[in-house]
Amino acid sequence: MQDSGLTGQTINSKCSLLSGLVSKCMKSGLLRGLPMNPFDGADYSAGEANHIYTAIEQDYKDLSLLLPKLLDRQLIPVLIQVYCGTRISEVRNRKREDFNLEFGTMQVAVGTAKNKASVRTIPLPPKVVELLKQFPFENGWGTASQINIRLRSLNPELTTHSFRHGITDLGRSNQVDPAHIEALLGHRLSISQMSNVYGQGYDPEVLRRALASVWKQIDTWLLD
Repeated sequence: MQDSGLTGQTINSKCSLLSGLVSKCMKSGLLRGLPMNPFDGADYSAGEANHIYTAIEQDYKDLSLLLPKLLDRQLIPVLIQVYCGTRISEVRNRKREDFNLEFGTMQVAVGTAKNKASVRTIPLPPKVVELLKQFPFENGWGTASQINIRLRSLNPELTTHSFRHGITDLGRSNQVDPAHIEALLGHRLSISQMSNVYGQGYDPEVLRRALASVWKQIDTWLLD
C-alpha cells in the first residue's frame, strides 16, 4: 500500500478496520476454517514508524480519565502496552495459557511473534495480573481500531503504538539499561547484550527490577 502513495497512518487505519471485520467474521463462523486473523501476524503499524506520535506525560494523565470507561477487553491491552511497550498484535494473539498469573508474566510465543527476536516472556504489573484473573478469554480482545478510536478521543495523534515509543523514552529518562528496554520490546539483542540472557530472553524478574522506576513514574501519572 505504501507503493500506492498511502501514508503509514492511512495504512494502519485501513488494516485495523479490515482486521476488525475479519475478527467479526471468524466469531460468527463465516471464516470457520481460518486458524487465526492474518492481520494479527503483521505489525502494519511499522509502516508509519517515522510518523508515530510518542506518548508524553500529558497523554498518560489524560489516559487516567479514559481507563475507567474502557471494557476489560480494551483496558487490559492498553495497560499492557502502557507498562510493557508491546505491539497491539502481540496482546491480541495471547490466549489464557500465555499468561502465568502466579509469576505475573506474559509469553509472546513462537508462531505469534513478529520475528524470532520478538519471542519473549515479559513481566506484568500487579494491576494487570488482577484484571486477567477475572478476564473471559473466550470472548476475545478488543480490536486495534476500537482501541485507537478511544485513544484518539484524548489526542488525535495518539495510538496504541504511541506507548511503545513512550516506554523507550521513559526508559531513557529513568536511566534504564537500554538492553533491558530492547529485551522488553522484543528487539534483536547484540552478542554483548546476550550475556545476561537465558532461553528466549531476559529473565522476566530481571526486567521487572529494571522497570521499577519506569512503572513508578507511570503509576504517578495514571493515579494523579
